[in-house]
Amino acid sequence: MAQVTIDAGKTTTETDTINREYNASGQLTHSMSTVTEVGTGLNHLYTTETTITSYNTLGQALQMTQVTVDGGKTVTEVDIIAR
Repeated sequence: MAQVTIDAGKTTTETDTINREYNASGQLTHSMSTVTEVGTGLNHLYTTETTITSYNTLGQALQMTQVTVDGGKTVTEVDIIAR
């Protein structure tokens, strides 16, 4: 899947780089995408990988990990307790 957003001269394109994975209830459990931002003086590319490990009874994500790789920098965000 690809999603394109155009805002104030900046175009952001987010493209899945793997097939999304879902659990037996149809809830997203894993995704990875490449994000490209372009505009005047801007050409930026990074990737994000999201893993959702638990949901509540309303289907809302409780715990997840998101890893963003931007050039040589990697940022890992981890929920250590349920939201």
